[in-house]
Amino acid sequence: MGDNNWTQTMTQKEALEKVESLNLPIASSLVLTNLIISYSWMSSQDITIDATFDEIIDLFLADLSRSQHN
Repeated sequence: MGDNNWTQTMTQKEALEKVESLNLPIASSLVLTNLIISYSWMSSQDITIDATFDEIIDLFLADLSRSQHN
């Protein structure tokens, strides 16, 4: 059984590598990368995510999809 409600701390580099592996459209990738860099800068280079990385990506893609249909 997987842990879906866990807190993952990752470095900025790890997070950016995950974004790169998603093969998103360039604009989406840049937005997400910028969010990660901004957040990690404010939190001393560690990103604490209160959800799995996949859940955050799913939310981001859902928002992206909604904005494209409006």
